[in-house]
Parts: sequence; structure tokens; C-alpha cells
Amino acid sequence: MIAAVGLSLGGLEVNLAIILVHYALLFLCILPFLGLKLKALCAWAAGWIVVSPVLAYLLRPWLMAANPPLHLGTTRPGKTSRRRSLCWETSS
Repeated sequence: MIAAVGLSLGGLEVNLAIILVHYALLFLCILPFLGLKLKALCAWAAGWIVVSPVLAYLLRPWLMAANPPLHLGTTRPGKTSRRRSLCWETSS
């Protein structure tokens, strides 16, 4: 339901829509971990703390190799909105 509201607000110039879709995705990601015991949950957390920076380091060159490269926090060319979003930078 959170994702549906976020997607329906996507056409408006509000940052709330983007946040709601991300929260919906995060809620779905935690579902497999809800039934875990404390020890197993701590093991997953420790593994994620160790693996995620390495994964980010290895994936960054691949993501930046896109043509044009993906940039975070930039506005779309030609838009007058102050809205910050994930967008493709185009060369003029």
C-alpha cells in the first residue's frame, strides 16, 4: 500500500513519493528476517557490515561505466524544480 501511494504521488513534484516507494521496498526486504533468532540475525548483520562496503566498491566502476554515467542528487536538465532525484546526466 505504501508503494501504491508513493507511485501515485510520483507525478507530483514532492519528495515524499520517492521516499514512500523506498520504504515499501525496505519493508519487503525485511520479511525473510522476521522469524530469525537473535544469534542468526546478528550473524546476518555482521556479514552485511563486512560484505556491503566491498560489494559497493566492486560495483561502483560497473555502475559508473554506463553511458552516460549515473549521478545521484542532480536535477534533470531543463527542469526548474528543486526536487533532487536519481537521473541520467545528458551532455548538451
